[in-house]
Amino acid sequence: MGACCSHSNGSVVQQQQQLKPLRPILRPPKPNNPNENSPKTKTMKAELNGFVEGLVQSEADARAIVDRCWRQIDQSKIEAASSLSSRVVRIFVSSTFVDFHSEREVLTKKVFAELRQWCVERDVTLLEIDLRWGVPVDSTTENTVRVCLTELERCVDETGGKPFFIGLLGERYGWVPAKKELTDELITKTDWVPNISVTHMEIVNGVLRRNNPNALFLLRDPNCLERVPPETRISLKEANLLPAMHMDELKRRIRERYPTQIINYSPEFTSVQDGRVRFSGMEGDKMADKVLNWLKTAIKKHFGLNDTTQSKGDAEDDLQQYHLHQLVTTFVGREAELKTLEKFIIAPKDCEGVTQLQTEEKFERQMVEEEKGNVNSLFYLSGSRGVGKTILLAAFAEMLHKSRKDLRLFYHFPSASIAAGSPSALLRRLTLFAGTKRNDQDSGDLEKISKECWRKLADSGKKTVVLFDGLDKLSSSESPSHLDWLPIRTPSNVTLFVSSGSSHRPTESRIEDRGPAKYELAPMSRAEQDLFVKRYFGQFGKMLDEQQIEALLTHSRSPDWLKLALDELRVFGAFDRLTDRIRSLPISLPDLIAQIMERMKSDDDDSVMSQKALCFLACAQHERLPYVHGLSEDALLCLLGDVDKSQPAPPIVWSRTRIAINSFIKISGSLVDLANEPIRQVIVKRILGHATTRAMYHRKLAQYFGRVDNLTEKQRRYPYHLIESDQSKEAGHFLLKGRDGAFMNPFEKQDVLMELKCNDIVHDRGGGGDAYLCRFCYMPTPGMRRCYLCGAMGATHQARLCNRHAKPMMPNCVLCSVVIDKEGKLGERAQICRTCNGLGPAHCCFVQLQ
Repeated sequence: MGACCSHSNGSVVQQQQQLKPLRPILRPPKPNNPNENSPKTKTMKAELNGFVEGLVQSEADARAIVDRCWRQIDQSKIEAASSLSSRVVRIFVSSTFVDFHSEREVLTKKVFAELRQWCVERDVTLLEIDLRWGVPVDSTTENTVRVCLTELERCVDETGGKPFFIGLLGERYGWVPAKKELTDELITKTDWVPNISVTHMEIVNGVLRRNNPNALFLLRDPNCLERVPPETRISLKEANLLPAMHMDELKRRIRERYPTQIINYSPEFTSVQDGRVRFSGMEGDKMADKVLNWLKTAIKKHFGLNDTTQSKGDAEDDLQQYHLHQLVTTFVGREAELKTLEKFIIAPKDCEGVTQLQTEEKFERQMVEEEKGNVNSLFYLSGSRGVGKTILLAAFAEMLHKSRKDLRLFYHFPSASIAAGSPSALLRRLTLFAGTKRNDQDSGDLEKISKECWRKLADSGKKTVVLFDGLDKLSSSESPSHLDWLPIRTPSNVTLFVSSGSSHRPTESRIEDRGPAKYELAPMSRAEQDLFVKRYFGQFGKMLDEQQIEALLTHSRSPDWLKLALDELRVFGAFDRLTDRIRSLPISLPDLIAQIMERMKSDDDDSVMSQKALCFLACAQHERLPYVHGLSEDALLCLLGDVDKSQPAPPIVWSRTRIAINSFIKISGSLVDLANEPIRQVIVKRILGHATTRAMYHRKLAQYFGRVDNLTEKQRRYPYHLIESDQSKEAGHFLLKGRDGAFMNPFEKQDVLMELKCNDIVHDRGGGGDAYLCRFCYMPTPGMRRCYLCGAMGATHQARLCNRHAKPMMPNCVLCSVVIDKEGKLGERAQICRTCNGLGPAHCCFVQLQ
């Protein structure tokens, strides 16, 4: 995916003239105060206009500061953002540190554990963001504040401006940072309110400024502190005037503004352990059940869910819509390309730059009479990797959605979710869109399902546009039947747009055989690159001069290079040396990636975790199944923790790591992946070059995926990581004897088994022989023979063993090794499919088992 990035109806020049930051920084106007020059105001002027230094002794001064803070908060209301949201629920938990350990434990172990399963049943992913968990002491560093507010901002972005937020409030106000403890960039970016605590600031940005309906406050009864020992109780209450007044006012405003979003509870003090106050009496309807039911109601309302489980079609549609919204947020230029795409709908033969290819003769013969009357309205968007095909189709879809209300529109992006890469998922969505009745008996016949969809769309008579992005990224890309379901002719009322990378020849060939109109997408023009640079820095209130932009674009060789370079320049601190830094950027993409990695080592306080995360992501790319890649955030939390003990890392560890490696990753929903293939190649070469290091990371991944509940994830990933970590016997056992591996997709199983089979050519005169299965391992199928290796029906070959593995006189069962008496008919000859046998003569099918 390229670094092109939001649709605009104007020209590039107009976009440059009207350029505005994508996320404007809120700067509330100064309040009109007629008494500003009065003696009383003058004595407080320094404090009111900035950060208070030292303790405030006067109650009047404290009240003035508190009131000023609330005026600033109320003047910086944020309008509701887009209603689009991902199928990910990130619940941000905000509290002071030392006094809410017991509550956070109840939330994690009781509330979120049950809520997570409830969400899974509705195709929603739950991720709780409790950055206080796992931190040994109160953290009072600017970096921690930045991480917390960055994570909160992410929760805001992914919920259309209405983040799921739980605020725990007691009698302790929390750490109030001084101005010197915050950078100017952080103050500006967050519109920081001076003299309030970090916890209060989280509530300001997550709730108060946006009048958030998805916020819940848990207010603890102060009387529960009476039984706490006096020497401990002092740390749970505010002794100073200003923070105590801040706390009282905060609670008062919350009760006044959000009366239906409050749960009052009264826990019981039990003990003090390791300096932590322990409370009980919060399970069940005392607190936990109330929180759980409130969150369920809020989630159902936010996503429009009913009381039953959500259909997979609806869930995937939400993810596709959100993914498209993410893609187009920084799209610029490409006016000519958008006009070409739109013109193809109206006059497909009059489009400039489009090459009409001829339909392959074999497809002409295959067409049924019904298809011969159709028009070949197939547009093939081609181009090199990273040139911007995906983001152009996304911008085109958004443009049609806004300006062509007369059209029906369907789009599918394989990168939208983990499941979206499956052809079955694509056709399931198309079936629902077309209004076709789904027949589960035909679920494996993709060609039949596809034909029924196109027939239904033709019958509707409505002008329809269908977009399939990234056909080379589908899970069937290496299968002989790849794209057999793609129509040879589309109905006259349907225009089909598809895209694929030109480097994947099997996909390109199958599309071109259908005689499409082919359009080769060129890189962004110089003017568009210029606009992209200005828009990128405009997001952060920064800008480059024309000479600096010229130097940068002279270096630029690809969208991937440009995006990485911009990320790197943004964090470069010395503006007076910025031009020299631009000129020092390596021209090649791999060298630029390597240079940034070296810089991260010196800048990142915890570069070990960053390196681990990158290595896990690089190893997660399946070599045999290229569509299996990336890791969920839950998986990364577990992998960055103690995998042996199944103990995940604290959430703040992943939050810090994600910020550090942000330039190298892309996140869709809860799936984290490396941004592009060159990044993976550099990681493999520079960090994973030694076989022992690679095996170690794969071993950790095998441990993790061996325990996951998602069966498809386990089947696809667990045996692969076993093989890569030199545990081939365990992989063979899982695939051929394990319960979870028995019903794995035959096509995927075949690819993995290629790594495990002996594969020597069998010579009868050299001592080879037939392979046998005992009666316990033999699974007969009425009317069909099943391949004993991959499980595919219609096995056509006798399974054979080479002279090293065959025992002609007294054969063993190839699965359980029990000796088979051929004369006594205690076994059957094993059958194998054509793919598992291999081309040409018989190949040894022996797989070493545990």
